[in-house]
Amino acid sequence: MEKLKILLVASGVMTNVLGILKVHYDLKEAYEKQGHLVDVLDFSVVYPNGFTTFTKIFGKLYTYKFWQYLKKNAYKYDVIDANYDCIPYPKESFGFKGVLLVRSHGIKPIYYKAEEIVSYKKALTAERTNIKFKTRLGNIYRRLQKETGLKEFYASVKYADLVHCLNSEEYDYYLDYGIPKEKLLLIANGVADKFIQSFNAEKTTDKKNTLCFIGSWTIRKGIKDFDQILTQIRKDIDIKNFYLVGGWYPESYVKKDFDISNHDVLRIIPNFEPKDLPNYIRTSKVGLFPSYVEGFSLAVIEQLACGIPVVAYKVPGPTDILQGLDETLLIEPGDQKAFAKKVIEILKLDETKYNELSERCKQESRKYMLSTISKEFLEAYTTTLNKKHVAMINQVS
Repeated sequence: MEKLKILLVASGVMTNVLGILKVHYDLKEAYEKQGHLVDVLDFSVVYPNGFTTFTKIFGKLYTYKFWQYLKKNAYKYDVIDANYDCIPYPKESFGFKGVLLVRSHGIKPIYYKAEEIVSYKKALTAERTNIKFKTRLGNIYRRLQKETGLKEFYASVKYADLVHCLNSEEYDYYLDYGIPKEKLLLIANGVADKFIQSFNAEKTTDKKNTLCFIGSWTIRKGIKDFDQILTQIRKDIDIKNFYLVGGWYPESYVKKDFDISNHDVLRIIPNFEPKDLPNYIRTSKVGLFPSYVEGFSLAVIEQLACGIPVVAYKVPGPTDILQGLDETLLIEPGDQKAFAKKVIEILKLDETKYNELSERCKQESRKYMLSTISKEFLEAYTTTLNKKHVAMINQVS
């Protein structure tokens, strides 16, 4: 394969921890291992002094600052791979003739649609009526920005050569919106091979009646459902520990979302290094993921890689991951009783059946090794570049 010059663009600072910014960070490493040249355009480049609240409200839009950078540098690259909210401009405006891919990390129209789920809407409403004045001002600002954000989203999609979809619902949405099928690219996010392989090596024996959750501590992740789910589980079975990993918030903050009667089993780890994840969850038998809206969910893959079956709400992302493994792991959003019942069912499996399920989880996780995922993107880049070259030759002749 021809060696490519690739620019990865993200609205934030790329990191190897949780979230959408980790996706580009890991892809950069994977592309470079295959001999490609990869540069980064993120907030550390256009905001060298930091991205402050003042900058956010009164400064130039980061999309415009990205455009200014691209005007000077885009010609150097074969491929620009940008998160969907980064480049709402036609390629001609910054002199780029290569392939522009708009990357999904969960698209706005589907996120907004999820807010109509009754229990999620209720949680959001309750949160918004109990917030400080400063946060209220922030919410007013965010509402004003919502319309602008959608315009930029649709502009980014319009001007892209390739539109990345993280899940089947996004793919169907784009088709209904009128995006040509040949422009769409349905590819999952990947986890670094070294992590999948090391996580797979974890023993499935010596498991306790322990639960785990990996993810940010936010309303959309279903944090307001956890207390009732945990209470229902504990009525039927003794729980040793419930690990809450990577939520960023301190223990005192997280415990506010639980009745004091459940505090004794909570084990809260706000931050962690990716390589250390198994140290926190290796004794867990079931992963809980009652998220209401996802683009994909690397956290689900990571738990599967450790041999931990995950019970999740039936929403885009987790559905794409789990339906091929065991569709009964997917619960209708907001059905806390059914969620708890499924967790209890897994906890009560005999050792042989649990180990069989655990091994299937590990096998499923291997589909998302980054070496495989990155090659799919690279093949799409190369194919599209070749088509462009052929079209240019035909125009000349």
